[in-house]
Amino acid sequence: EAVDSHPLTPRVLAGEQGQGPAIVLDREALRTMGLLPPVEEERRLASQYRKIKRPLIANAVGRGVERLPNGCLIMLASAMSGEGKTFTALNLALSIATERDFSVLLVDADVAHQQLSRIFNLEGELGLLDVLRDPHLDVESLIRQPDVPTLTFLPAGKSSADATELLAS
Repeated sequence: EAVDSHPLTPRVLAGEQGQGPAIVLDREALRTMGLLPPVEEERRLASQYRKIKRPLIANAVGRGVERLPNGCLIMLASAMSGEGKTFTALNLALSIATERDFSVLLVDADVAHQQLSRIFNLEGELGLLDVLRDPHLDVESLIRQPDVPTLTFLPAGKSSADATELLAS
């Protein structure tokens, strides 16, 4: 049964104990929200994301180029809101997750807006901020599993006035 699900957001189902809720990605709802491309644009966008991810993967594992230190970490940022960070993060994560030998941990580090956490109905759940506040928390217990086997998600966590300072620390 869905828990606290808005009609346009992915459903969150009760998961196994200690695993947190499982996330069922409702692709039609994500399309309606503008976070996945329309069906008629899906192939074209998948091709574009393949072009983006190939050099990122090559740098991460040293395939044809020298492996970069921390090359497996990818951060998306921009100075302005509305430039497509959430769209890009979600679609790039899904694209990399289709690779045979790779898995992806998508982290909602936009602690001011928590858009990804909101989309997955996990806003206010324990996550990144809580681990930064309390190093005794087991980060692995806070990671959620969507219905994409090679994709996991870490919510932003419980917001507070010192959220940006926690990230900077």
